[in-house]
Amino acid sequence: MHNGFYAKLALQSIRENSRLYNPFIISSIVSVMMTFVILSLSVNSGLKQIPGGANLQTILALGYVILVLFSAIFLFYMNSFLMKNRKKEFGIYNILGMDKKHISKILSYEILFIYFVSLIVGLIAGLLLNKVATLLIRRMLAAPVSLGFELSMQPILWTSAFFLLIFLAVLLVNIYQVRLANPIELLKASNTGEKEPKIKIVWTIIALLLMGVGYY
Repeated sequence: MHNGFYAKLALQSIRENSRLYNPFIISSIVSVMMTFVILSLSVNSGLKQIPGGANLQTILALGYVILVLFSAIFLFYMNSFLMKNRKKEFGIYNILGMDKKHISKILSYEILFIYFVSLIVGLIAGLLLNKVATLLIRRMLAAPVSLGFELSMQPILWTSAFFLLIFLAVLLVNIYQVRLANPIELLKASNTGEKEPKIKIVWTIIALLLMGVGYY
């Protein structure tokens, strides 16, 4: 079976499971859009010429780091829910004779398609929102100089690279889960309930501290 077959099977799988995939794709698009907008504003040269603009760019840079962390955590959580409901399908594939390496190829094409769709749509939406955000900041800060719209490659490259790393990590986790489980475990995976989340004291304290610093 050639790669075109797996690509076709991946697209068919995304269409047939659109109810599961749509929330993940929408979340990815929104994450790409917000990351691009904040990163674009943080490197906008016109912002430096406005009183208080440098401070605002520092805040935006910190916001970018926090957004990156939350985006990664949120997308991994969405992916875990998605995979939980897809494992039965993979178990059927495995029982019908499809090797796990072939299932891994299907997963690879699925992630590849979702990455490019999320990136393209997210960047286009980000470009439009960036213009609006630029005008709003100019109005809020009563900019004495023209704060024009800038199209820089740096935010595009950084956003593309960051989400490429996230999607690659998601893919590796998915392949690991499929290769580790036997067909029976895959068939029963969708019937297992969600585990009650454990409260991590240290992470809770860190989150509260970061929230306090952010409000300050």
